[in-house]
Parts: sequence; C-alpha cells; structure tokens
Amino acid sequence: MPCQDSSSQAMLKIDLNENVTDFHFEKITCGRNIGTSQAFLELCRGKNIKQISDLPFEEVEGTIKPDDSEEKFLLYMEWQAIRASISQYLGLNEVTIDHQQNQ
Repeated sequence: MPCQDSSSQAMLKIDLNENVTDFHFEKITCGRNIGTSQAFLELCRGKNIKQISDLPFEEVEGTIKPDDSEEKFLLYMEWQAIRASISQYLGLNEVTIDHQQNQ
C-alpha cells in the first residue's frame, strides 16, 4: 500500500547571474527522509539555471554513477525537483518534466 503521509520541499538559491549557489530537496515519506546528495549539489553548484534546465538525466547519471536502482531513482527525483524549481522561478506555466518512466 502506498504511503499516505508524504511531503516535500525544495529550496533553490541563485546569485545575481542566475548561477546556482545552493539547492536543497527533501521528501518525507512513510517516516523516511530523502534529501539532496552532495554529489548532485556539487554537479549543479556554479552552473547557470539554463544549463541545469537543459541537462539531460543521462548526463547526470553518467557523472554521479549511482550504485543501484534505488539511488538512481532518488537522483532522478533530485533532478526533477531542481528543474521544477527553476521553472517556477522563471514563471513558466508548464514545467518541462520527463513523464517517461525511469528504469
């Protein structure tokens, strides 16, 4: 049965040039916290929000190299969260989210 107790939050900090200085994503589900990995933060830090928006998941995965399917899924959630945060910051009505199943 899926967990009925779930919440999430994302925080994106950028500088005056719209480069990422910090990103934090947290999802609490069924009493388990899921948060931003240091590797993902370091991959994004200093990059322009446009660069991150255009960054394909395959490149993120190839750079960070998650150990197993669970880590890959969590990395995918972080990637989606930062892209959604950037879309919201830019005032885009339609968030470009990858609706294909991540395998």
